[in-house]
Amino acid sequence: MNVSGQSVGAAARFFKVPPDTLLVVHDDVDLEPGRFQIRLGGGLAGHNGLRSIASTLGTQEFLRLRMGGLVPVVAHPERYWGCTADLVAAWRSSGAVIQMDVTAILGPKRMHRFGEELLARGLVDCFASDTHVDKRSLSAARQWLAEVADADVANLLTRDNPRRLLEDQDVMPVPPIKLQLGMIRRLRELVLGPASPSSD
Repeated sequence: MNVSGQSVGAAARFFKVPPDTLLVVHDDVDLEPGRFQIRLGGGLAGHNGLRSIASTLGTQEFLRLRMGGLVPVVAHPERYWGCTADLVAAWRSSGAVIQMDVTAILGPKRMHRFGEELLARGLVDCFASDTHVDKRSLSAARQWLAEVADADVANLLTRDNPRRLLEDQDVMPVPPIKLQLGMIRRLRELVLGPASPSSD
């Protein structure tokens, strides 16, 4: 976030957006949770992200929507190239909530191993699914989690913590989940259906 001006400036140039029509949404620890303020221009209030944006744009005259009580949700870190479990742990210790895509465990080797490591280290706060056109769903993930951990952990990752986020409550800690041999095959069956017998 401290160098957000790099991406904001690149997007503004690409889309030919004048700085005074750009809206930057950011958290503000001085505002009570749920409060917000909007204004054009003004000081940077020691916010390094705003300073970076102003430097890149060459002006402080852009719209700012300041919001109090924001909880950042890092969605699908298992997909980020170069992301590490230690980095995810640092994000969590800074107050971020970590959301993992249920299909990450079925993904390519790197994504699969990283998703497994995040679960084993207890770094996942909730499961989500951004698949919209196939059988992969949270119900399959919930069933699988109940089998590899227990029903309480399954509900915590797929129901309780997401609900708590939407109700502006702190998420509950999720214990580490160590995957056993054969559990990935079971998830694959739940998500994609039983493997067809080969017709040899």
